[in-house]
Amino acid sequence: MIDTSTMEQQPQVAGKTLNVLLVDDNPTDLKLAMIYLGKAWPFSSDMAVATAADGLEALEMMRTKRFCLIILDWCLPQGGNGHVLREIRRNGVFIPVVVMSGLARDQLPDYLESAGAAYVNKDNLNASTLYCAIAEALRNCQSLHRSASLLENEAGPVVFHSHDPLVTHR
Repeated sequence: MIDTSTMEQQPQVAGKTLNVLLVDDNPTDLKLAMIYLGKAWPFSSDMAVATAADGLEALEMMRTKRFCLIILDWCLPQGGNGHVLREIRRNGVFIPVVVMSGLARDQLPDYLESAGAAYVNKDNLNASTLYCAIAEALRNCQSLHRSASLLENEAGPVVFHSHDPLVTHR
């Protein structure tokens, strides 16, 4: 079984460490995703990977730590089928999300991309497909953030519950 504590990768170029959250309940898929993430990491900064085995654990981790990227299994216990993604966006958090699933893209909801997420099929997961999904998630999330900023400017600021410790990236 893979330890769910923070694991660090040491890339060749030193810089600020960026936190990534990898969420999957299948230990084999989690290990493969971690290996491919290490090969696909597109930034010159170091990466610290934290793992969670279900949606509730992932949401709790997001309340206590900032992440620059979330790689999220679609079919999770306690928070699968988009619950984690919807909760992140409901709280106004603009973190790029890569959704991994063994399901085909057309079996998942149409709103993934408009929610700032990208999709990668677990059956086709490798360093290249994960790299492309990370790039797409960054673009989709940037578009989502721009759209939210435009709406905020037109309609006034969006107020989130002050007791919710999820941090917005504005």
